[in-house]
Amino acid sequence: MEDNFTTIYEIEFDIDGYKNNDVSNFVVFKCPIIKVSSFAILIANIQTTVYLGLDTECKKHNYQQIKISIYQNDESFKKPNTYGNRKLIIEKTYLIIDIHNFERTNIRLPYITVIFYLINPILYYLNTTNSYNKLFSDKDTLSVISDYENFLKSMYGEKSFNFIKIGADKNKSSYQYEQMLIRCDVDLLIPQILLFNYKPFKSYAYYFFDDFVINPENTYDITGYLINLDAVDNFKKIDFTKYVPEIVENRLLSSFSINDVFNSLLQVNPSKFMKGSDLQFKYKKPSEPVDVISGNIQNSGSISFDDNRDINTVKSNMQQIQKNPTEQTLIYFPDDINIAIERLEIVKKQIYKKILAINHYYIKNCYPDALSFDCIYNIDPFSKSNYSYIPLSIVNIFKKNIGRTALLSHDYNFQMLQFNLEDK
Repeated sequence: MEDNFTTIYEIEFDIDGYKNNDVSNFVVFKCPIIKVSSFAILIANIQTTVYLGLDTECKKHNYQQIKISIYQNDESFKKPNTYGNRKLIIEKTYLIIDIHNFERTNIRLPYITVIFYLINPILYYLNTTNSYNKLFSDKDTLSVISDYENFLKSMYGEKSFNFIKIGADKNKSSYQYEQMLIRCDVDLLIPQILLFNYKPFKSYAYYFFDDFVINPENTYDITGYLINLDAVDNFKKIDFTKYVPEIVENRLLSSFSINDVFNSLLQVNPSKFMKGSDLQFKYKKPSEPVDVISGNIQNSGSISFDDNRDINTVKSNMQQIQKNPTEQTLIYFPDDINIAIERLEIVKKQIYKKILAINHYYIKNCYPDALSFDCIYNIDPFSKSNYSYIPLSIVNIFKKNIGRTALLSHDYNFQMLQFNLEDK
């Protein structure tokens, strides 16, 4: 690493008055779609007696709070094991929901390396309660989501939550449900249930709680993102190169497309069977024939092996013939049949035309405010004007530098959805 680029960080944590900065790693996981909220792990060296006390409390389900402060050191820092001026970037309070040691506990040793599993206290509470139980009449889904967000602000404080909606008006479903009973085992899953069961959009969208947002505008503890992935034009454009002066540090680890290999969606003239939430059932049979692949096998003689064995030589040629259609599509609709059919066509277009690939990157020495779920980026260094990459998952990694020092660097491990902007 070059001194003229490496930015140095320091992390201090405080557990009920026990303060320490001997941190090896601090990692924040933000993985929408497969998770509903962010969480973190901390690897540090702490006093053995402190570890034994925390381990006992965790086993009793008496989870302790930990305050984590992240500082950026002066970039003029040059000499090992010395500190420059530091500035506080972010300070977070977590619950220690689990703790493990990396080696057998030896009370004769003063210190031990442990891993903390951390979660925001409010998000933890939302994951253990079900106080949001409501019955709505003649409401659309987005208005119910807004009511849920107002509930969070009134319950946990105005400064606890900020809500960002991307594409709330794109492919919006205005269907109003006669009745909606909103009840879930835990309050944290309410947005996911609403998106899955009541379809506020005709395109694919997700909801995610992020408690590790670093940017000049953020003054809240948790940000709730409602992201409509079909609204590419609504994302804020960010020049990624200003966060990564040395673009060679950005490594593309893998890239793969979202393939519908067995044509679950892309079917030619299928029979359509539609089932509604109130036991409605309709179907539509196709009338036009479709092309079906037929095998044409030819025998072009036989060949002999040295041990007096003979085999037939077979040539396989494929051709298309016209047959009556046999494919079928089953469509579930909680709202209206016409809306469901339109939703199917929009999602098919998202998968087959708009999303090119999912790219997995690892980038070293990047600023921790570089990536955000409400932004679109120009990741490709050879096409800086091409803003077509939207974060799908973000992992912040603070890791200790080489040597016996409390200083750390910051890396990103992240995935991007690459869009085809020629087909919006």
